Amino acid sequence: MKKVIFSSLSIIAFILIVLACSKDRSILLPKEVPPPVEEVKPVEKTIKDFTFDGKDAQAFLNKLTKKSETKTIKSLSDLPFLGKNGTEIWIYPNDLILPDGSRSTFPFDLEVLELLTPRDMILNQKPTVSQGRLLTTGGELFIKAKKDGKDLYLSFVNNTVIEIPAKNPVQGMILFYGENTSSNFIEWYPERERPRTQGMPMSGVMVNDNVGPRQQQKRYVIFPTQIGWINCDKFSEFQGAKTKIKFTSVYPALKEIQTFLFFPDLKSVMQVNGDTSGEIPVGQLVKIISVAVTKEEQVYSFIKDINIIENQTINIELKPTTQQELDDYLKTLSF
Repeated sequence: MKKVIFSSLSIIAFILIVLACSKDRSILLPKEVPPPVEEVKPVEKTIKDFTFDGKDAQAFLNKLTKKSETKTIKSLSDLPFLGKNGTEIWIYPNDLILPDGSRSTFPFDLEVLELLTPRDMILNQKPTVSQGRLLTTGGELFIKAKKDGKDLYLSFVNNTVIEIPAKNPVQGMILFYGENTSSNFIEWYPERERPRTQGMPMSGVMVNDNVGPRQQQKRYVIFPTQIGWINCDKFSEFQGAKTKIKFTSVYPALKEIQTFLFFPDLKSVMQVNGDTSGEIPVGQLVKIISVAVTKEEQVYSFIKDINIIENQTINIELKPTTQQELDDYLKTLSF
């Protein structure tokens, strides 16, 4: 027994001597658990971290625009030209004139672009404004004819008929023709009175309320005196006070933002150039649509419904969106 006690005491004494001589006495202490490493989250970018350019916004809108349709008209059996949105065009060789003044013959090529919805007019940046005045529109068309690569022109007196589908046609429409301005915008001018061939009305636009086997909806029937940009419109009827909306933007600058005003009750679209809109009627509902695009092709938008009051100022507060979300919204707009 004494030997066992002595042996145990010897072991304990040895351990104490080792500990006394050791500089590191932590070997008998419990190990500390290291603190958890905090996850470093990436800093989220704000709108001010991006660079904007108005040309990028224009290019973005152009990506979504509808493309024109082209068809070779070889004979009467190829008429009417039927657009994807239901526009019908009856145009004959004798209606078309070559640059030297001679009449055209079959075949000839017809190019047509239909802008019949607010979405199409916004994306193509073709507002319905004539010399500063809002137009109530039934639709815009671009029509171009060529033969052997040469432009054809419509004779002033002709038998051409164009029919545009209309859900809720408005009486009293006339034709406006579009001319490109120096800033690449379209200015609309009302047509002048002209004679018609026998059987054709003096008015440039009629409303067809008949629904038959070929026509499943109401339509505007147009008798043009020229082709190119054609708008079926009339000046908006509003007798009340008018005002202008002023726009501001903290970032980016207004010149980098494309802004449009859609008037559902007036069936009209206006584009805002600079920081102030054109004259618009007080009390009307307007939908504001602003779009800006970054160099990285990130889309930002601002959408707001307001009732117009005098001397109004709207601050454009852009929010990140997607191309699909913006396009889905534009598709909800209708005349």
